[in-house]
Amino acid sequence: MMNNVFGRTLNPFNTSLGAGGSSGGEGALVAMRGSPLGVGTDVGGSVRIPALCCGTYGFRPTTGRIPYDGQARCVTAGLKHIVACAGPLANDMDSMGIFLKTVIDARPWLHDVTAVDVPWRDVSKDFVGRKLRLGLLAEDPTYPLHPPVRKALAEAVRLLEAAGHEVVRLTAEECQTARAGQVAWQCVSLDDAPSRAVDASGEPTIPSRVCTLERLRGVDMGFVADLPPSSGDASNGGLKRLAALNVKRQEIEDRWRRVWVERGRLDGVVAPAAQNTAVEHDEFGIPPYTMLLNVLDYPACVIPFAKADETTDGEAFELASGQSGPQYRPERIRGAPCSIQVFTSTMRDEECFEVAKLVDACVNGKAKY
Repeated sequence: MMNNVFGRTLNPFNTSLGAGGSSGGEGALVAMRGSPLGVGTDVGGSVRIPALCCGTYGFRPTTGRIPYDGQARCVTAGLKHIVACAGPLANDMDSMGIFLKTVIDARPWLHDVTAVDVPWRDVSKDFVGRKLRLGLLAEDPTYPLHPPVRKALAEAVRLLEAAGHEVVRLTAEECQTARAGQVAWQCVSLDDAPSRAVDASGEPTIPSRVCTLERLRGVDMGFVADLPPSSGDASNGGLKRLAALNVKRQEIEDRWRRVWVERGRLDGVVAPAAQNTAVEHDEFGIPPYTMLLNVLDYPACVIPFAKADETTDGEAFELASGQSGPQYRPERIRGAPCSIQVFTSTMRDEECFEVAKLVDACVNGKAKY
């Protein structure tokens, strides 16, 4: 990420690559062992993207499990369509677990209205000796995976199945990744406060913001094409548009409700964390595989696994018409960390954490927790 005041945050593995954002400084600091634990904020992936770019762990809790009040926000006060949350970054699962349990056990809802009155539940005994039944998020046709990411995900699945865990392949229609992205971007576009703040500053435009907006212009928005227009009475038009977006969002939530029911008992879902590893500065663009979980408000954990290497250099990757993503330049990302993402349904943060611990132990060859 680049900031006109403090400059650019660099990736500790390769300074020609980005550290992810918006909590990129936290991700880089933790990855360099400058701090044993960091806290980021996540409205579209901003805890998990620095984690995947810098090779750390990152946990996005359900909104309200970790207190959030007092944050400086570049949005219109009181607007709550997709709400940001705070979550930890660390170099191991145990550190994140200490943070989550310690903060929630302190009963933050007594001091902060943004925190929900839900104590931390110890569900660890429920997973002792368990073989997991996991869904596998489908690669979305609009957002194809770079070869190193596809390879890492396939290898993680192979290791999980070899250890006796069951992996259920979900379809792209079930997963709704592209549709969730359309809803998210239309929700964000309702608020012009960020653009007004940038314009009023008189500062140079941030290149990464330009990149994201350019990519969005090439993405199909058919799922939200029937929204009420935003012209006319700004307040009334915006309210109708927000209401229609909430209906679209509920459609996606209901499709995922059906996944949990129709696919039988799933302990969680394994997914790519992004289309790509860390990429060159200002090139990250749209984050569909993290933003899906913000639209659903599901807890999600990024687990570092494998690295980009020469074994996928020869694999072709070219974006077709209607597809979006960063360019794939294998020689420039060699050695960059790869990651996978694990998530559960909303308010199942404790289960998400335990499932992620088991997945981490399996794929990274660590002693079982």
